[in-house]
Amino acid sequence: MRKQRFFLANLVALAASTAAHAHHSGAQFDPRQTATVEGTVQRFEWANPHVYIFLEQTAEDGKKVQWTIEGAGPGPLRRLGWTQNTLVAGDAIAVTGSLARAGTKTMNLFSLRKGGEVLFESQGLLGLLSTANDAPAAAAASLDGVWATLLSMDVVVRLAVAPKGAVPLTAAGDAALASYDEATMSPVLACVPQPAPFFMFVPDLKRITTREKTITIAGDYDATERTIHLDAADHRGASPTRHGHSIGRWEGQTLVIDTVQFATHRIGNALGVPSGEQKHLVERLTRNEGGASLTYEFELTDPEFLAAPVTGRVEWAYRPGLELERETCNPETARRFSIQ
Repeated sequence: MRKQRFFLANLVALAASTAAHAHHSGAQFDPRQTATVEGTVQRFEWANPHVYIFLEQTAEDGKKVQWTIEGAGPGPLRRLGWTQNTLVAGDAIAVTGSLARAGTKTMNLFSLRKGGEVLFESQGLLGLLSTANDAPAAAAASLDGVWATLLSMDVVVRLAVAPKGAVPLTAAGDAALASYDEATMSPVLACVPQPAPFFMFVPDLKRITTREKTITIAGDYDATERTIHLDAADHRGASPTRHGHSIGRWEGQTLVIDTVQFATHRIGNALGVPSGEQKHLVERLTRNEGGASLTYEFELTDPEFLAAPVTGRVEWAYRPGLELERETCNPETARRFSIQ
């Protein structure tokens, strides 16, 4: 029972880390090996998909030790009040986190103190992502506006942390998952955006904009945008794209989105599970009574890799007072975790 509790605690921590970082599973860090390091900031790198803190520690023998601290992305940190100037060279800080399994002086950030002030706590970020309590609730008259996608631990764990046993796979899906090497195969290492449903359930800010013939949904994590066509009767003539070809129709207060023609993607269905030419996604966005939230539901099929449909449900909170500020992905930053 103790081992089970320890496993579940690690899984929740890993899911929270994935939700905060979104770029990778966090598996290269060992949650059982944690440390607290005090030192001086040498450089603070504010970029998607992660911010990085380069820290110099003076060891007990007087030698200088260089640490690389991997933090969350700019989006969630901005909602905690951070800016690119929150840390500057020369700042004395103390950080706590899980250590890299490879034994390098690299850490996944759990908490950070500067002087007597706590600037970051992973549990605080988890609460923020789960409840979007960083702004008062407001009522939306339509789907248009800025929404905070709330963390659904069920969906994140199944599709972005531990799909083995949680996602029904074909033989091809099993083989692809077994052969997946995140450090060399993940498309996000080259800043290739992840398609829906990941794009829709990653806990970032989204902005929905309705025009005469289209609805666009922009996200701050990948600094990318998808388009839903309101004037198309079918998918004939559409070419494969990263986000596929989406047709939208209204069923009362619900926008139903039918998407095919996804470009193949190495983790397009789940972590380690590719998506192929047969990927088909049906989504429903429903503005809830009162207009303070909406419900996002999806059904994902891909006969090549998925043995049965995969479904999920996530809540979005209306947050018109928040700004969607999208930071372009930095390839150097994106690749950094693969060599740690």
